[in-house]
Amino acid sequence: MKTMKPVPHAFLLSALAAALTCATAGAAAAQPGYYIGLHGGTNNLDSWPATVTLGPGVSLPGSLSLDSGTHFGLMAGRQTENARFEIEAQSGKFDITGIQLGLLQQNVSAGGRYKAFTFNAYRTQALSERLTGYAGLGIGWGSASLPQLGFASGCNCFPAASETGLAYLGRVGLEYRFGDQHHAFAQYTQLRLPRMDSGGTPAAQYARKGVGIAGVGYRFTF
Repeated sequence: MKTMKPVPHAFLLSALAAALTCATAGAAAAQPGYYIGLHGGTNNLDSWPATVTLGPGVSLPGSLSLDSGTHFGLMAGRQTENARFEIEAQSGKFDITGIQLGLLQQNVSAGGRYKAFTFNAYRTQALSERLTGYAGLGIGWGSASLPQLGFASGCNCFPAASETGLAYLGRVGLEYRFGDQHHAFAQYTQLRLPRMDSGGTPAAQYARKGVGIAGVGYRFTF
């Protein structure tokens, strides 16, 4: 079964958070205005636990083995001197490399997807004339979908599942202004997706899933 290579997302999160506490003296606050932007990166996923119900009173622990995939987002909002408020649309995909049910394991080749639409609010802190740190939270609507997966023996023990519901996120980042209206940034996001239940028999219930996302992007102010 394929094993995901470690991605240093935790290190990035710690570095960005530390930078927010080290503001440079004399740094200038942002000018109020509107902005649009986009970002892309990779998600950090390794497994998704599940409970599989094979029939009345018969449930077994299971899980999907995952590998990291791509992530993309668009946002639009307004900034003040020390804050930003935005709406954001994000989507991502990931690979499914294996399934496990009780003691049974099997390699598979499939993929899953997720989407999120959130309202985000950030506290911003100027670190120098051109460098700004930010941290914030977001809440909104999210969805995730998984394909039907089964064993070679014929048991389709993991039916297709999809769900929409509450999604929320936390984010920290660093942004560099390289022109009057142009900004490049690097950020780390922890996105929480809704739990899922395939329904039917057999049925698979998936817990709420956290997705770590490291990315870079561009923001244009006007």
